[in-house]
Amino acid sequence: TIGGVVLAAITVLPSVVRVPVTLQMLLSSTATIFFGSARASMREAERKAAGDDARPREVLGGKDVYRFPITASATLLALFLAFKYLPKEWVSRALTIGSVTLGAAGVASVISPLVERVLPGDAWMKKRIGPTETFSVDALELVTLLMAAPIGVWYAMTKHCIANNLLAVSLAYSAVEMLGLEDFQSGAVLLSGLFFYDVFWVFYSKRVFGDNVMVAVAKQFEGPIKVVFPKFPGASDPKDHSLLGLGDIVLPGIFIAMLFRFDEHVIPGHDAEINPRYKPYFTTVREFPGLAGVFSKILTSNGTRTWSCTLPGS
Repeated sequence: TIGGVVLAAITVLPSVVRVPVTLQMLLSSTATIFFGSARASMREAERKAAGDDARPREVLGGKDVYRFPITASATLLALFLAFKYLPKEWVSRALTIGSVTLGAAGVASVISPLVERVLPGDAWMKKRIGPTETFSVDALELVTLLMAAPIGVWYAMTKHCIANNLLAVSLAYSAVEMLGLEDFQSGAVLLSGLFFYDVFWVFYSKRVFGDNVMVAVAKQFEGPIKVVFPKFPGASDPKDHSLLGLGDIVLPGIFIAMLFRFDEHVIPGHDAEINPRYKPYFTTVREFPGLAGVFSKILTSNGTRTWSCTLPGS
């Protein structure tokens, strides 16, 4: 609950008062990872308590982490070819609908703890609604999805940057919460593979495909897949903004979330309370090499890629 409120405040604040871009990136990325990690830990405790009735969690490990960069590369190339050879309007519209739907689901996940506390009763929230068990949702999920839908509609109709950031941050938060790594080795393999994925598609793809594939897709993909940081309230020129892709938050985030849970596992008697003093691995990686890696990426990128987005006063 606190995490959702803090993330919403961090997202809206730069549109009201001037906040340095570097500080915006620091607050947005670290808060998303911190509260997402804490929520993931609490969810894991709830799953263990539920036993056989718990819902399965998506865990990356073994062959999955080796295949991930290959799958991501194939997906990126497919998008590049789709934009190049198919009607761009239809491709962009389909991707926008999909990404906005995922973003709205992320918002629903963020606000669900608050709704659960505010609305009376408990039994009705767990009631399944749908034709079959596979194609059904909890009543609580349905309520939160309906509450989140206006933000998705707002973005789809206006491309407003506040709506974009609310959807994008919520999606990153939910991904850190729901995705997991099997072990440290899996995390190291995944991050190493994605390092080479980034290097090739950003710096060397032009030699093979005649264009910078990642930049070309990012310019044409209209959807909440990045967090936009204005240099001042009311900024409307793309040159007055920086942006951070969700992958730069989520992928390091799921590794750091694993460290959060590891600290709780190795410290006897410690519960899931958010208290960094009792999480030496989590705080060390998050506060030192983790932030150093994020800022090295920020400082070496120009942050002025083109996107379709409106802001207050534009």
